[in-house]
Amino acid sequence: MEVPPLILSLQCLFLRYIDPMPVVRKLRLRDFVGRDEAAHFAVTRAPWSTPQMHTHDFPEIFWIESGRGWHWINDVRREVHERMLVLVRADDRHGFTDAAGGTTLLIANLAFPVAAWNELRRTYFPRSVDPFSTREVERREFTLNTSAWASLLDATAEVRAGSQTPAMLARLLLNLNHLAQTNRPMEKDLPPWLYRASREIERQENFAGGTKAFCRLARRSPAHVARAVRRHLSLMPTDLVNAARIRWAAEQLASTDRPIIDISLDCGFENLGHFYKLFRAARGTSPRRYRLGQQQILGPLSH
Repeated sequence: MEVPPLILSLQCLFLRYIDPMPVVRKLRLRDFVGRDEAAHFAVTRAPWSTPQMHTHDFPEIFWIESGRGWHWINDVRREVHERMLVLVRADDRHGFTDAAGGTTLLIANLAFPVAAWNELRRTYFPRSVDPFSTREVERREFTLNTSAWASLLDATAEVRAGSQTPAMLARLLLNLNHLAQTNRPMEKDLPPWLYRASREIERQENFAGGTKAFCRLARRSPAHVARAVRRHLSLMPTDLVNAARIRWAAEQLASTDRPIIDISLDCGFENLGHFYKLFRAARGTSPRRYRLGQQQILGPLSH
């Protein structure tokens, strides 16, 4: 049953000024992470009737493994549900409640040092927009499609098994960032010209031309395209182009025996080292090792 707006407003006022919501706990990463651990991972059930509000000295990423409920963040109530991935800033105030009469909310949470994230950004995508930078909550929420959800479960297998090493954290953060950036909004969420251009840039003959080709497909100026991509997708045009390049390169590596340098050139990369760097950031391994792993899964390539 839909809660009437007036009742919902009164509930919000009650929670903000009468209930213990103003008591916001400050969580510190050092209280959760051991000396030899790089991060904290947990899966928690949230059958709470009132949000246990807190803030922290670390960023976190959570995703909903099952159920439906409410995420209270910075005095805003957001519905969350299965397959949802959410980025939380260190200075956010947030907590969870179950849906009214609904199912138990099962939340997987990864907390990590801000320094670890900043180091990854400087190394792998220094010119990209930091997805944690925006204060707009809706731009830090991602509903994953079936393929992306399967990839998330695969990417988190290591941390679920108990590994909390720096190498694990780097691999997992890169994978989660990739899933968030490539799980783009549907057509209804984008201007028609941007949706068309983002679809057309997936073709090899287009992404090989880089951001110039993307602007040509969009029929807009580079400045206009950059503003729109940042506003709607929290990315830069080069991020979209490179994501399309890496997806195509991965398919080529898995299904053909073409030399890696030829695949790199066909993607539009003039620098093989840059291709290796972007591929490793997106897939967590080198092009060569990715190919070997795929061949083991798919069987030897025919010649």
